[in-house]
Amino acid sequence: MPAPATHAALFSLVIALLATGSATGQKKPNPAKTAVDVVSVKGLGKLSGFILSQSNEKLVLAVRRQWLAKTHNDFYKKHLDAEKASSGSISARRRERLEAWKKEKQNLDIDGFLADFIDGALRAEPKDPPDPTTLDFTIVELGTTQIRKVYAKTENQRQLAGIGWSLKMDSVESLSASALARRLKKRNIDIEHHNVNLADQLPVTLEFDEQWAIRKSLVEFALLPRLEFQGSGSTYFRRGAEVNPLQLIGPMLQGESGFGFGGDVGAMGKELGLPEFKNFPSREEKTTSAIDRMIRTAEKENRSAFSATTLDQGRFVKVTTDLYLKGSDGKWKVFRSFSTSEDPSDQPQEDIDALLDQPQIKRIADLSKQFGLGGGGTMDQAVRNGVATQKALDQVMTKMDRYVDEFSQSVDSPSISQ
Repeated sequence: MPAPATHAALFSLVIALLATGSATGQKKPNPAKTAVDVVSVKGLGKLSGFILSQSNEKLVLAVRRQWLAKTHNDFYKKHLDAEKASSGSISARRRERLEAWKKEKQNLDIDGFLADFIDGALRAEPKDPPDPTTLDFTIVELGTTQIRKVYAKTENQRQLAGIGWSLKMDSVESLSASALARRLKKRNIDIEHHNVNLADQLPVTLEFDEQWAIRKSLVEFALLPRLEFQGSGSTYFRRGAEVNPLQLIGPMLQGESGFGFGGDVGAMGKELGLPEFKNFPSREEKTTSAIDRMIRTAEKENRSAFSATTLDQGRFVKVTTDLYLKGSDGKWKVFRSFSTSEDPSDQPQEDIDALLDQPQIKRIADLSKQFGLGGGGTMDQAVRNGVATQKALDQVMTKMDRYVDEFSQSVDSPSISQ
């Protein structure tokens, strides 16, 4: 019989093996700690990859083909047969969508940018779909009733996985995110700035109707003359249009916010429940009414996207741009919002002087004096607000442009998430 010391040594060895993976097999990866998205599927087990899209009805997951064949071989064989059978019909449907889109917007496409984009997509569409086994990834679609649990990862974690896959690392699905990061750093990889593009390793797919509607809207917003509005409260103007200074003085006289001249007394009175103000529209009703007018304009001009930029002025100037898109159900919604703030008191004098030299600003200043609105430092504060607003507006527009550009380079990538 082994001595007590030997018992202790054996017990310690057993504990160590259980903690680090047994002598006969490697420890299974913790799905919550890997860099890849993991979906637990009823009757199958766990699928590791990256989620392309997810809706109330379906989840679409890109899975590395070699990993799937090794981990779930029987499932992969059936999946491959179905993949080969459907690739031809998917390609034909994609071409139909592109042709219909081109015809639908030809009257708006004054410069031909959208037509060039669609023609390029049609030329890139393969007449004979490639053998899917030549691609690193396959796409698995799962109904929500098939899914037991989803372990979705952060963008930073997905970046790690993407780099690992692009470098043809075999252990991406099994390593923890921290372990994968250490291995990449040992290779002197700049994780934050490394460009990952695996689109050419994905098979041809057909986006859901809603995703396709969003894709078209973003591309149209990028390539067609833009429909953009800007304002505050109930007063919004179309960006790029000539604005009569008297149109701005009107809201000032009524005390509407957003121009540095105080709050909307009528709207505030209604919100406080004062009977003499019961027929006044609330501030929310005014904004809603303004958005309704924008939507009517977009519908009239056959648009599927527009932006509405709202200026809020107080201690700080805040600019928020909402990007409205028309969904496949015909309803409009805010798809993305972009915002930033600036401090009016922290504006250089040269920027203030430059704004005051603009003809329209001079005209507004003159009209304000005529109506008795420029006293008590009001005009000086309004000009400082104007400088801060312009800076914030430039920043917000840059954010939106970058987002729109990213999603309007291709009809395939990046994937649209709703």
